[in-house]
Formats: sequence, structure tokens, C-alpha cells
Amino acid sequence: MAHHHMLSRKRFLGYSVAGFAMAGLPGIGICAAGPPPKEWDWCEHNWALPLDRPLGLVMHGLYGADIDILKLRGFGLILNLFATWCAPCREEAPALEQAWRRYRDRGLRVIGLDYQESDEKVRDFQWKYGITYPIGMDRDGLLTSALLNGRSPGHVGFPATIFISPDGYLYCQKIDSMSAAELDYRINQFLKATPPFTVKGGAAPQ
Repeated sequence: MAHHHMLSRKRFLGYSVAGFAMAGLPGIGICAAGPPPKEWDWCEHNWALPLDRPLGLVMHGLYGADIDILKLRGFGLILNLFATWCAPCREEAPALEQAWRRYRDRGLRVIGLDYQESDEKVRDFQWKYGITYPIGMDRDGLLTSALLNGRSPGHVGFPATIFISPDGYLYCQKIDSMSAAELDYRINQFLKATPPFTVKGGAAPQ
């Protein structure tokens, strides 16, 4: 397993040019309507995200309890960075919820991370879109900025989706919203390439 992810990270680095890169996810399968658009196999590189160690992040949970992504090692993880005022985030929310319901039995976990908003606004957003996956709160706006691109909060873009492999390492980052079809395709590729494994003490979010 570690060998596989080392190859993935080498591939990710090998495509980088001037701090930005497109990297290919393994080309397994095709969509029912034919080959997927080429860009569905691309990742966007971000030098602010470490490639040499598991991503360690503890978030304040919307309902109080902290969310520690290191405790989710063993699962394939999607971390979706969003804001309730972001129109593409609102468009993407139903697809993320659908994906969480569809793939959680295959070892996928989904966590939302809201950018610098009140609990009330985020709970309204959660209720409106029927979101059941956990949501973390970036209350000061600094964490999300560092995760995205290391710049000031004024340069943060939404939504952004970070795929984290079961061993805790960055697998892929996608900026901007995804359609349900693209999200479904990317998750399938992700789970096939990085199957979940058992980690002592790992637990699914409730």
C-alpha cells in the first residue's frame, strides 16, 4: 500500500510546472455515455499541501466535537471546502450528499469544511440541502486559506475538493464545482486506485 501511494505522489510531482500541475488519475473504465472528458482525470497541484507526510488537520465540528482526519486513516476521504454564499458550492452540495450515501459502504468518507461563517448559517445550509456528512468550521479563515494556496483569505476560491488516500496522503485536488457525473467518475477512480484498509483505532464519523 505504501509503495502504491509513493508512486502516486511521484506522478503528482512529475507533472508540476511553476507551482501548478495537471496530474492524471489512473484511467480505469469509462462513463456509460462514452469516454469521460479528459479534464476529469486531472488534478490541480498546490504547493501549500504537503506530499511527504499524512495530512494532519483537526477541525472544530459544527456541533461541537472536533473532527480529526488522521483518525479516519483507513478510509478514502473527500474534504470539500465551501462557503454558503458560494453559488457553485450550493450547486455541488446535492451531488456530494448523494456520493456520500452511495459510496460510504465502499469505504468513502466525506467531510465539509466551511469558510469563516456562523454556525447558524451553516446549519441552515445543511438543512436546506439535506447534508448528513460531518461539517468542520474554519472560524478564523486561516486554515482554509493555507489548505487552498497558502495566500491570504482574500484569495481563497470555492469550492475545492481534496481527495485523501486511506494512508492519509494527498491523492488529488480539484478546484471548482463538479457535476454529479464528474464526481461519480472521480470517486470510482479514487476508490479503485486506493482501496480502504484497516487501521487500528480508525473510526467512521457518525
